[in-house]
Amino acid sequence: MKDEFIYFDHASTSPLSLEVLEIINSSNLNYWGNVSATYKFGIKCSTELESIRNNIALILNSNSEDIIFTSGSSESISIVFNKLSDNFKPENIVISEVEHQATIISSNILKKRGWKIIEWEVDNKGIVNLDKLENYLNPKTKLISIIWGQSEIGSLQPIQLIGKKCKENNILFHVDATQIISNGIFKWKDLNCDLLSLSAHKFGGPKGIGILLTNEKSRHF
Repeated sequence: MKDEFIYFDHASTSPLSLEVLEIINSSNLNYWGNVSATYKFGIKCSTELESIRNNIALILNSNSEDIIFTSGSSESISIVFNKLSDNFKPENIVISEVEHQATIISSNILKKRGWKIIEWEVDNKGIVNLDKLENYLNPKTKLISIIWGQSEIGSLQPIQLIGKKCKENNILFHVDATQIISNGIFKWKDLNCDLLSLSAHKFGGPKGIGILLTNEKSRHF
């Protein structure tokens, strides 16, 4: 009897789309130059890169300058936490009890640097307890970082409400949206968050490519 492999774990990672593979192969063959080079071929590659950035911006309803390419959500999250540490003295960071390991690791690194990491408790469905939110909306809180869609239990956090409160209190808000985009496109300009992380391999793209979405506030903190 022939063994058949059936894969259902797309919340972990998804197979590479054949269409994406064709585009990657074409780019590797035709745009392999250094995008920082000032000669003709380098400029050609740089122009193609910016065209890709603009296309992504159209899909996500963002500005091209909002998009920072990374190696994946883990690096995007690490950038957020390290930049915070570089620009503020150690105070408070709020994360949920159901964060991805990448956020937990970045939090632990800052904890060793003197930051206080507060874990926002969740209910039996994995949703943050909104009654606790007011406790965190104070000048000592420099960042709230929340996973939007939790891959293991499927909980979806109320990020629009959390983001609205963060904006009113001038608190940076980062959203780990790694699991979200595979279930539908969001509009970046409609979200009440300052930073958002994504990984391509969750929706048919290659491993080793990700995005950190930013806004003007988060690019200058």
